[in-house]
Amino acid sequence: HAAGKIVAITNGTAQPYTVEKVWYHPGVHRFLLNKRSMVVRSVNPADGPVDPTSPDLAVLQLSREGPPLPAELEFATREELDSLFAQPVGIIGYPSHDFNAWPAVGSEASATYHSGVVSRLTDFNLNGGVRKADKQFVQYTLATWGGYSGSPVFLPNGHVAAIHNMARYARGQAGDVKSITHGVRV
Repeated sequence: HAAGKIVAITNGTAQPYTVEKVWYHPGVHRFLLNKRSMVVRSVNPADGPVDPTSPDLAVLQLSREGPPLPAELEFATREELDSLFAQPVGIIGYPSHDFNAWPAVGSEASATYHSGVVSRLTDFNLNGGVRKADKQFVQYTLATWGGYSGSPVFLPNGHVAAIHNMARYARGQAGDVKSITHGVRV
């Protein structure tokens, strides 16, 4: 936020763009502010924080101020999405472990890249035995941390297959804790 506004900064530049409008995914669920035990389907941020086990996604409309953006990202094709399992993917984002603070307005943004493979496709309740159309939660072996949320998950050809959503933690039989990362399929 800069002076109470949401801004976006293109990687490798110091150019800020003001976010003029936000459209939330129509399937997003929120924990109600006045009753945290209740979860409702709502695109209104005033209703409460987002439940990460729902499509936590939004489209941002940027202002026309500033130079043209460098490129549009293409979504994966239906055929690519139908064969996502075990495909190589990469992510580019701004993980908190690489920054002491968000770049100040006028400072250059510098992204971090990681790679892995798609390891599982499920619905948002982690059920894999569902219709292909309901397999909208993409699990992958990419190492991610706070700050990657909202980052594109790319196929080798540059097509976006998912948007990074969350990491959940699981304890193995030896007591080790693993981060299991997920994105929302495009």
